[in-house]
Amino acid sequence: MLAAVLVLAAVSLAGCGLQALPSIPLQTPVATASAWLAAIDSRDQSLVLAYIVPDERSQLNWDELSPLTFSDIKCHLQSVAADTAQVLCSFSLQNSSSEAPVSSPWLVQMARAPSGTWLIENYGESE
Repeated sequence: MLAAVLVLAAVSLAGCGLQALPSIPLQTPVATASAWLAAIDSRDQSLVLAYIVPDERSQLNWDELSPLTFSDIKCHLQSVAADTAQVLCSFSLQNSSSEAPVSSPWLVQMARAPSGTWLIENYGESE
């Protein structure tokens, strides 16, 4: 009986378009930010989401990120504590909906998950 319930639950989730996210490796905050930008660049939506803090995943607007292409990515650690980190990433950004590349650094704020991985809480243009 329990097996049948689990199978039905799995079928229901699959039918809703929900799927398990890939696991991300233990790595430094700088490597996490670089890998997240590379996942956006490669259009890997499930990997992009895996790098985001679970409570913030629903806030991610894939339609805004998916046309972006990053090149010359350079990320530098701004600050780190036991469970938080900030990384500044500069890059050349091409948006498929505009002609000229943009170069504006993003500040990527992270929290350490219980597993030890760094997850992105917030990101945006640095002032």
